[in-house]
Amino acid sequence: MSTLLIPAFAIAVAGLAALRWNTAKQVPHHVGRRPNGALRLPLGETNNGEANDRSGSPVLSRQDALQQAKAEASAYAAQEPVQAFARKVRSLRPEELLDRFGPSASLHFGTAGLREPMGPGYNLLNTVVVVRATRAVLGHLADTLGWEALRTRGILIGYDARQHSETFAQAAAVVCASHQVAFALLDRVVPTPLVAFGVVQQQRCAGIMITASHNPKEYNGYKLYMENGLQISAAVAKQIEARMRSEASSPRERQAELLFATKELASLPRQSVETLWQAYEQRIRHELYAPMRFDSARLQIVHTALHGVADDYLRRLFAAFALPTYTPTAAQQSPDGDFPTVPVPNPEEGAAVLRLAMQTAEQLLRSNKTNAVVVLANDPDADRLAVAELAPQTNPRWHIFHGDEVGILFAWWMLQQVEKLGKQRASTEMVFINSVVSSQMLGALAEHQHKLRCRWIQHYPGFKWLMEVAVAQTRPQQQVLLVYEEALGYALGGLRSGTLPVNDKDGIAAAIVAAQLAYFCHQNRTYGSLQGLLESLYRQYGLYLQHSGYLRCRDFRTLTPLFERIRQRLASGELVLFTADDGCGGGKPLPPRRYQIQSVYDWTRGYYCAYGCEPVPLSLPPQPKTHFMTFCIRESDEHRLSLQRQRRQQPRQTPSGDRSRTPSSPSTPMKPASPSLPADADLRITLRNSGTERKLKFYSELHVTRYSRLEDRDELRKALDRAVRAFIEAFLQPGLHGLEYGTDR
Repeated sequence: MSTLLIPAFAIAVAGLAALRWNTAKQVPHHVGRRPNGALRLPLGETNNGEANDRSGSPVLSRQDALQQAKAEASAYAAQEPVQAFARKVRSLRPEELLDRFGPSASLHFGTAGLREPMGPGYNLLNTVVVVRATRAVLGHLADTLGWEALRTRGILIGYDARQHSETFAQAAAVVCASHQVAFALLDRVVPTPLVAFGVVQQQRCAGIMITASHNPKEYNGYKLYMENGLQISAAVAKQIEARMRSEASSPRERQAELLFATKELASLPRQSVETLWQAYEQRIRHELYAPMRFDSARLQIVHTALHGVADDYLRRLFAAFALPTYTPTAAQQSPDGDFPTVPVPNPEEGAAVLRLAMQTAEQLLRSNKTNAVVVLANDPDADRLAVAELAPQTNPRWHIFHGDEVGILFAWWMLQQVEKLGKQRASTEMVFINSVVSSQMLGALAEHQHKLRCRWIQHYPGFKWLMEVAVAQTRPQQQVLLVYEEALGYALGGLRSGTLPVNDKDGIAAAIVAAQLAYFCHQNRTYGSLQGLLESLYRQYGLYLQHSGYLRCRDFRTLTPLFERIRQRLASGELVLFTADDGCGGGKPLPPRRYQIQSVYDWTRGYYCAYGCEPVPLSLPPQPKTHFMTFCIRESDEHRLSLQRQRRQQPRQTPSGDRSRTPSSPSTPMKPASPSLPADADLRITLRNSGTERKLKFYSELHVTRYSRLEDRDELRKALDRAVRAFIEAFLQPGLHGLEYGTDR
C-alpha cells in the first residue's frame, strides 16, 4: 500500500449553538499511511427513531383490542364535524380499526408540530386530533407562561387553503374559548410567515398555523410558534406529545371532546387580516426596499402560487415596492386545496411543477413584449420560493435555479444594499447562516469581503435550527442579513433594524427581493441576467455546482442496518475507493478504483474522521435519531493518470477536408472518455433521511477553484452527476435495500 499525503481538516468551533466552516483555510498537511485503506469511524448501535412501544399499556388480546378500537371509532365519529371523515369510519376493516383507533394509535408531535394525511383515526389528522393537540399546547403554555398571560395576550390562529384547514383552525379556537383563553382567529387564508410575524408583532403567547406546506393534497398539518416567533424546541415538542397521550386517556378530557359541534365553529369571532398585513408590509418595505427604475421591455416577471395563498399578498407587496405588476399563471393563482394542475405542489420538483408558469413566460416572449422572463413560484403556504429564468439573448435554455444558487445571489444583493446604506460601523459584523447540507460558497463570499466584516455560520438542516442560531446572534454589534437552506427556504432582513422581520422562512419577502434583484441584473450591462451575475461570482470565488435529490424508501427500518453497514465497510476499507462502470475509455477498461473518500462527517454520531486520523468530536451535538452523514470525495489519482494516458495514446484526428489521411487513420473519432472531475475539484455528498416523508435525501456540491467558461459547466455537471450516481450505487445499493430514485435537482 502506497504512502499518501493526508489532509487533516480543521474543525472550527463557533460556540455550542453552531459550527462555523472555513473552506479556504486548512491546518498543515501531514504524511501518514492509510491503515489498510480504512477510515476509523466509531461503530456501535444507534437509535434512529424507529417506533418503540413505550406506552406502558397492558397488552390486550386481539379480540379485546378490536372491541376497544370499535368503541373508540364510534366515539370519534360522534365528535367529528367533518362528515366525510365520520362516515368513513363505518367502512373501516378490522385491521384499519386497530391501526387507527387501537391502543398504539397516536401521532408524533415534532418541532414542526403535526403533519399527516387527513382522515378518521388518532394517527391521522382530523378535528379531534387538532382538539387534543390544542389542549396539550394550552396546558404547556399555562405551565410556562401562566393562565393569566394566556387570557390577556392569547393565541394567534391562521390557516391556509387546504381542504379542512379552516375547520381545524376553528376547532383550535373553540378549545381556546372553552379554557377562557384569548384568541385571534384570522378571517381568511394567510401565508405561514404572516402568522410567525404576527405572534411577535401582536405580542401573543403563541401562534397556531394549520398547513401542510408543499405536501400532497391528502395532507394537512398543525404548526406551532412560540412567543418569540420561533418554532418549538424538541424538549417542548416532547412535553406536548406526552400531554396529548395522557389527556386522551382522561375520562374528563374525553368527555370534553364531545362538547364542540359544527354550529360552535361557525359562530366564532374573527380578526381581520388587514391590520396584520399592513404591519407586515410596512416592516418588509422598511427592511428590504431598494429604490430603482424598472424597464418592463427588458424583463417581465411571471408568478405562480401553485394553487396556494400567495397571490393576493404578493401582488400588494409588488405595488408597495413600486414594482411592475407581474403576470399571473392564470390556472394556478386561485387557492384550491385539490391542486388540480400539479401532481404535488412542491416547487422543489422543478420543471414538472413549474411547467404552466414557464409556458406563460414563453408566451410573453413570443408576443415581443419583453426580452427576458423570470418565473417566481411560491409553495401553497408561501414560505418557500423557486426561481427560473429564460434570457434568450444570453442563454436559449431555461435555467431553474438551485436553492443554493438563489441563496448566494441573495447574499450578494444584501451586501450591496449594506454598502449603499453606508451607515454601518466598522465594528458591525454581517452574519450569514445556512445549513450543513447547503453551499460552502456562502463561506467563500463572506470571507472575501474587504469593506465589511462578515461571519458565516452553518448548522443542522431545518429552518427551526437555523433561526435559533440567528436569534442567538442578534446583538448590537451584529446584523443577521440572510438565513437560508437549499430546500428553497429564505429569511432576509436586518438592513436597517439589525433583526429579521420574520423568525422563519418567508417566501413572500424572498419573492420581492428576487424581483428587485432580477430587474437590477437585467438592466445592468455587466451582468445582463441573474445567470450573468452568478457566472461573475463563479469566476470570482470558484464554481460551485449542486446536485440534489432523493430515494423513496419503502421501509424506514432498513436504514439503520444500511447506515451501520456503510460505517463497517468504510472501517474495513471496502468503500474508501469506489468506481462506476461507464463503458468508455477507447475500449480499454477503466481502473477498478475511481473515486476516493477523503473524510467523513458522521452527524449521527457527532464525529469527523479523515485518513490516518482518529475520530474527532464535532462541536454540533450528535443527531442520534437521524441517519445523517457527509462524505468528502476526490477522483482517485489512479483513474486520472489512466485518462491522461488515454488522451496521449489517442490518434490525432485529421480535418474532414484533408486528403492526406492514410488508410490506417480512423475514419471516425474515437468515443471520448466519460467526464472526469478536475484535479482541483472537491466533492461533498450528504445523505440524510427526511423527517416528514419516506425519503432518503442526498445533497452534493462540486467545488472547482479555477473556472472561466460557461461551456465548461455542462461537462462538469455530467462529471458530478456520474460521481453522485456511482456513490449511491456503491454505498446505498438501492436495488438491494428497496430504494427507488425520485426527482433530482
